[in-house]
Amino acid sequence: MNNAPNGKYNVIISHTVEKDGSLTDIKALTNFGYGMEQECLRFFHSSPKWIPAMLNGVPLVSVRKQPITFIIKN
Repeated sequence: MNNAPNGKYNVIISHTVEKDGSLTDIKALTNFGYGMEQECLRFFHSSPKWIPAMLNGVPLVSVRKQPITFIIKN
C-alpha cells in the first residue's frame, strides 16, 4: 500500500519478555521502510502478554528476535 517494490522482506523485531509476560524494549532491527517496521512495532505494542520462558518452573526474563515476513506482489 506504500509503493513497496515486489519482493520478500524479513523485518526483525527485538523485544524482551518479562517474567510477567509483558513485552518491553521493543525495537526494529531492520529498516526497509514503506511502513513495514512501524506496523510490526504497532502490533507488538498492542500485543497481549506472552508466556514467559521457564527454567525449573520459575519464569525468566528473555530476549527474542522475531522475524516477520512481508511478501509484496503488485
